[in-house]
Amino acid sequence: MATAGVMMQWGATDWLRPEQAVSPGRTLAMGLGTSTLYTAVVMALVYYHWLDLPAGLLP
Repeated sequence: MATAGVMMQWGATDWLRPEQAVSPGRTLAMGLGTSTLYTAVVMALVYYHWLDLPAGLLP
């Protein structure tokens, strides 16, 4: 499941940043931003019960 999330994040990064010169700082900032947004979306889906967590995942 984590691999799918990382692949989705990379796809979103590629979609938001078309072909251009690669800057390590910008790449890091874009990766951090997209991963934070992805986490927030998943948390909202869990909070509103649109996405169920497996039983026993949280104490």
